[in-house]
Amino acid sequence: MTVIKKVQLSGAIKTHPMFSGVGYFLDDAMFGIDFDGVFYVKANGVLIKQYKKEGWRPYVYRKPNEVVTNYYEIPEEYLSNQEYLGSLLESVISEAKHDLQLRLERKACQTKLRELPNMRLSTEVLLKQIDIVTVEEFREVGAAQVYVWIRDRLKLDVSERLLFRLEGALVKQHWMCLGKAKEQLLREQVLILS
Repeated sequence: MTVIKKVQLSGAIKTHPMFSGVGYFLDDAMFGIDFDGVFYVKANGVLIKQYKKEGWRPYVYRKPNEVVTNYYEIPEEYLSNQEYLGSLLESVISEAKHDLQLRLERKACQTKLRELPNMRLSTEVLLKQIDIVTVEEFREVGAAQVYVWIRDRLKLDVSERLLFRLEGALVKQHWMCLGKAKEQLLREQVLILS
């Protein structure tokens, strides 16, 4: 991959076929993916906000429904400047390693879906119907996206209360304690995802 060859990274980079592209890993942490010669870097937490603010384009996966990923195309100003590119990749790799460590720690103390607050058996069944079977999958997708999938894929008329219960399960508090600001943010996320 030309992008990787432009910079000096410490450690052995491994590749693996992923989502009809090629995933790039350093110390088992996936930090990027190449789709037909276009390189996308993984974004977590603060990086997602930065990339969105700067107008970076996310990779959109279409199979069978459109999914916007947390992988963003590297803009030309980074590709044409080796120093910028090196700094960017170091940040991305650092965040990817941190994210991997957190996931490994969570996996070690994994909770079952039914043990989460606000989780009813009927809600757990709905999650399984949209292929969310672990707490980790639920966290990665997020309450708003899970709500939209339940509503749209299962063609159900679901109330906002389900959205709030899902978020409460993720943040480990009763859904009625989320607060008006959080509820409004969730409504906005659902509108964006719809």
